[in-house]
Amino acid sequence: MSSLTATVVLGNRHTFDGDINPLHQIEVYEGSTIAFQVRSFDDVEPTRTWLGIYPERARDTLFAVMTLLLPDFEHHPLANATTVDSEAIDESDLHALAAVAASTWSFAVDATLRDGSILRTEDFAQLAAASVIVFTPTYIRQPLQLPEGDH
Repeated sequence: MSSLTATVVLGNRHTFDGDINPLHQIEVYEGSTIAFQVRSFDDVEPTRTWLGIYPERARDTLFAVMTLLLPDFEHHPLANATTVDSEAIDESDLHALAAVAASTWSFAVDATLRDGSILRTEDFAQLAAASVIVFTPTYIRQPLQLPEGDH
């Protein structure tokens, strides 16, 4: 079973209030493996899934996915694939795609990272050209566990 450990929303910063106008969302699921679900807010694009992500390549894979959402990369073979096996991508190709996002990403990024996420706040500091806001837990409410038979 996998748990949602991070949500990354990509878009444009609103001109007047600085909030995000969302375009895409990347959900990070972790369990026995790591997977990303890429969703478009316009409902035109199908949900895309990246599977088999190695923990040591999670940040580069995220940045590569972000690069593939840029208009200049819409014709890249991985940009429109509905399922991508991350293990099949050569590490140098993945790193090259990730480097584009790290140096030229011009959109806004809002990332919500739960305590158990493979991604860290420091990972997003590497997005030099992006407007970045990282959210981490500040308040957590767990439901009350009633003793057995007290339902």
